[in-house]
Amino acid sequence: MQDNDNYCDRSGFLVGANGVVPADRRRYRHAQDPDIGCNELGCDSCGQQVRQMPRVELTDPEAVRPVGLFRQDDWLQLPFIRQRAESTARLYACACMVRSVTWPEPMGPEFPMIDESMHQRWQCMGHDPEGASDDADADGW
Repeated sequence: MQDNDNYCDRSGFLVGANGVVPADRRRYRHAQDPDIGCNELGCDSCGQQVRQMPRVELTDPEAVRPVGLFRQDDWLQLPFIRQRAESTARLYACACMVRSVTWPEPMGPEFPMIDESMHQRWQCMGHDPEGASDDADADGW
C-alpha cells in the first residue's frame, strides 16, 4: 500500500455500473466508501491510464483487441460492444488488457483470488488534491 494519503484504499477498486467512478479527480476510495471506483487507475505494463465505461457489454469477447479498444474514441461505435440501460457491467481497458466488472473488485497483489495478472498491472496512481473538481460520475473518460 502507498504511504501517500491521496491513494485509494487497497490500491484502488474496479466497480460495476451500479458503483460510482467520480469525475472529480481529487476524490478517491477510503475504506468506508465501498462502491467508489478509482478514477486514476494506471497500468504498470503499458503505462496507460485505464479507461472505463458503464452499462456496456462485450457481444463478442474473442473479437476484442485491447490496444484497439483503448485507442477507439467512441467505444459504442465498435461492433462487439453493446450498451444496455439495465446492464450492471462496467468495461475497463488499457492498451494491454480488458476487463468487464459487475461488482467491486480490489486491485493490488494482496488480492490474487480474482486475477493475478491484472493485480500486478492495474493500481491507483494517486489523486492530485489540487486537481479539477466535478461531482458527476465520470461515465467514461
